Amino acid sequence: MSWLKRNNQGNLLEAGMEKFEGRSTVMESELSALIWPMQACSSLGYMKVIFEGDNLGILKYIKDEAYSFRCQHLVNSFIAWKSRFLSTSFVHVHRQNNSSADLLAKKSIISPTDWSLFQS
Repeated sequence: MSWLKRNNQGNLLEAGMEKFEGRSTVMESELSALIWPMQACSSLGYMKVIFEGDNLGILKYIKDEAYSFRCQHLVNSFIAWKSRFLSTSFVHVHRQNNSSADLLAKKSIISPTDWSLFQS
């Protein structure tokens, strides 16, 4: 899992990657991957945030168009974190158009650490 944060000019402010143990489905991993940057943005005081991701399936879960008993606790966590913001939007971005996040996600698989955070 990886995430990037950019300012309004598109400059990279922060990026992170993390390994999640105990996730047995792609959707569990994707939801976990969304919750982490929500927590980070909330703790930094951001109130209006646009989250981007390359998994179309996750949009169905966060729009309440899909249900999985296995993922419901993560959906509930997502809802709780979402309520901390004044404004949020969730946008699909093709993987090819977000190569930095894709590279970080792939690096997290082989990384000797469980997480890394990069700031500029």
